[in-house]
Amino acid sequence: MFINLAMQEKVLTSILLSFQQGRKYFTKHLVHSVLQLATPRDPDGNIASVQRIVDLLDDASCFQVNIQQ
Repeated sequence: MFINLAMQEKVLTSILLSFQQGRKYFTKHLVHSVLQLATPRDPDGNIASVQRIVDLLDDASCFQVNIQQ
C-alpha cells in the first residue's frame, strides 16, 4: 500500500529540506531522516513507502544518493 498524496508531499518536502541543509545522505540514513521529519508520531509506519520514493528519485538522473546498505 502506498501513502496518500498529502504524505507524499510531506516526504518530498522533507527530502528537499534534508538536502538544503547541505548534508550528504546514504539511502538508509535519508529514509530515517525523512521518517523523523514527515511522520514523527509513527516513524516506522511508512518505511517501505518512503524507501520506495527515495529509490524512485535515486533512479532519476537529477537526484543522486550514495547507496549503502
